Amino acid sequence: MSSSVILKKTQHYWELDVSPLYEGETARISWRTFLPAHGGTRHQRTYLLQSVKGLFDALIEQPRQVRGGHISHNTVINWTFEIRRLIRWMTERGIWRFSSLTGQDLADYIERCAVLESGDGPVTQFTLYNRVKVLQEMWELRTLYLGALRVSPATLDVAAQARPLRSPSSWRALDETVAKPLLGDAINFLNVHGDYLVSITQRRWKLALRGLTGSHQKYRIGQFYKSIQSEPEFEALCRDLKLETHQTWKVLQKAYREMDGASYIIILFLVGMRVAELARLDMGCVKHETTKDGVDVARLHGVAAKKGGKSRKWIVNDDVLKAVKYFEDTYAAARKSFKSRALILAGSNRIAALGKSRGIRIARGEVANCMVAFARGKFRKTYLRERVHPHVARKTFARFVTSRDKSGLEALAYHYGHVYKAVTDGSYGGSDIELRTLLNEESRKDLERALTDLIRTNNVAGKAGAAMKSLKEKAKFRGKKGLKFLVEKLIAQGIQLAPCNWGYCVYSRALSLCGGDDRGPNEVNRSADICSRCGNFAATERHRPWWEVRMTRDENFLKNRHLGPQTIKIVGERLRNTATVLRGLNAQTVTAAKELEFDHGKDSEA
Repeated sequence: MSSSVILKKTQHYWELDVSPLYEGETARISWRTFLPAHGGTRHQRTYLLQSVKGLFDALIEQPRQVRGGHISHNTVINWTFEIRRLIRWMTERGIWRFSSLTGQDLADYIERCAVLESGDGPVTQFTLYNRVKVLQEMWELRTLYLGALRVSPATLDVAAQARPLRSPSSWRALDETVAKPLLGDAINFLNVHGDYLVSITQRRWKLALRGLTGSHQKYRIGQFYKSIQSEPEFEALCRDLKLETHQTWKVLQKAYREMDGASYIIILFLVGMRVAELARLDMGCVKHETTKDGVDVARLHGVAAKKGGKSRKWIVNDDVLKAVKYFEDTYAAARKSFKSRALILAGSNRIAALGKSRGIRIARGEVANCMVAFARGKFRKTYLRERVHPHVARKTFARFVTSRDKSGLEALAYHYGHVYKAVTDGSYGGSDIELRTLLNEESRKDLERALTDLIRTNNVAGKAGAAMKSLKEKAKFRGKKGLKFLVEKLIAQGIQLAPCNWGYCVYSRALSLCGGDDRGPNEVNRSADICSRCGNFAATERHRPWWEVRMTRDENFLKNRHLGPQTIKIVGERLRNTATVLRGLNAQTVTAAKELEFDHGKDSEA
């Protein structure tokens, strides 16, 4: 039983082993409360409990290849929920043995499993699948426990399994237009008020409250509140939160909650970790390293939520480092008092005079609540109607990492680009299969969006653009279905697309002017002038503003009468490249590169 998740067995409880991710937590199955409080004879209750214990032994110790070599204590706890549900249903009908369940009984139970506990509609497909799966495992392991199930659920024709159920709850990634302002507000809120809230926490913990009665503690903390009311930083905090008329303690309570939410948003949207991995971070989790290319990078070191709690690393930028530093500082005194090494504590006493805290880690549900509180704060300019949750942050992270055109992300583009390189070389996702899946899904969606734009547009420039236009004409596609079919066909053929601010690179190494390799274009050598002459280049209407701005800028630059011949030649050539692209987009532009060059030439001769 070296691989067993069970640490200790007694008559009344089984203690379960928890992975390093849940350090400090305990998990156990209490057999005293497993069965309903009333009903059945003593013999019936004893027999059923022995049957259940044997079933759990069989579930835990079945061949490891079935469950990938490791069982989490959470998996065992989930089994307890499902089996207790079955037992409650059985005993309400006077059934005290699994072996007494008939095919009709099981069919009736599955029908009940397909309905929410509240009775308000069906469960999701995923929930029903898991509930029936437990029954199927009980059948497959029937020789390993007392009073085993005698009917295979797979042989039953149950109407609930044929009816349409609710689709699994889908946490959708936020659009760039929503996520970017949210991240910007969070970063700004932390930069403006983070240090001040940390200073309040530090001053509050320096108050000599030990040994004082409750009333004296309240008096001293009240005096402390009065002392900060007139501080300019506190007045600015009240204005930003729109709480000018509220009591000091309410302002601080709101401020800490909003600041925590902003910090969670920064970390989760920019790192892509699970909320359980965030809650498990310790003090000193940031490590600075040097890559093989000689680039200094900062990484968070923590524990993975899967694979038995193995160590993990995540690339972080300066904004994430500030958020981590805020948590390090704001919980420093509480961490020392409770002798905890957790980065983020739950219920720690940051402002109140009284209150109890055990120095435990933040609850995952509280992280989600704080994120929602900040995202929907009245002080934000844009009210967020979309759902916000740690998994939304994870999916949005995956979308931004795999986005082929990061120009809209502005200052965040460099960070996501850095993460993307770590993803492609295999040093980021690691064993995080779910993140890999999200990245692959978002990468395909982004490729579909870019190809759809490139194929659907009538105005396209560049040699690759002409080739794509010819391909579209040959395909004779009609409507959305035809367009979708062509896009899927190109993806299946392994087309590579590398968008940038000025166009698309429909990549082929043989045609590459930038000297790209099998993985894609050379990011160092890529430039608008090189790309515009390359056989891989294409531009659509979405890129027209970039080229028009460039043309205006260069035309205005060449109006300077004091430019040298070499400068005029270089900028003039760039202007001609711009005009070529815009002509390909059917732009009604009038360029006078030659005339300008001629005028400058006459002036220089004079």
